Amino acid sequence: MAKRHDVFPSKYLQAADLRGKPVNVTIERAPLETLKNKNGEDLKTVLYFRGAKKALPLNRTNWDTCADLCGDDSDDWPGHQIQLYPTTTPFGADTVDCIRIRGTGAGRAQADQGQGRQGQGHRTEAVGRNGRRDSLLRECRARYRPNTCTKTHGGVPVPATNQVAGNGKRSKGRNR
Repeated sequence: MAKRHDVFPSKYLQAADLRGKPVNVTIERAPLETLKNKNGEDLKTVLYFRGAKKALPLNRTNWDTCADLCGDDSDDWPGHQIQLYPTTTPFGADTVDCIRIRGTGAGRAQADQGQGRQGQGHRTEAVGRNGRRDSLLRECRARYRPNTCTKTHGGVPVPATNQVAGNGKRSKGRNR
């Protein structure tokens, strides 16, 4: 039996294209493009990958993750390796499939540079203990106090505990 994804193919990557598994890719280019949507048009950064037929338009979450991994200027992103992985996210009252980005641990493609991550001037704390994104975790801990952040870091949720929040009230796992 045919699935919706097979009957209505898209020129852009969808979570179903990953077939439930993470995929390592190398960014070929990251131009700004005007994309049509239900409300008109949006200007988005679209990632194109070496050897891939489909591109990935970036939402704010994926843009921020890519910027954290590859640098703040999208002109510097080509040549970096990232991992695309399928997951779900809340969308209104529904939970929908989506694609998220995380580091591969390889940084800029070694074939391009002839070396690893050293000497490139990019952040090297890509993945820390238990797969958490150290830099994002530090930011959340600084902002919300230790262990009260409920965001995910590289696909790994940070456990929230009942600690006293900055307003002096007990937190129940969320910062209100």
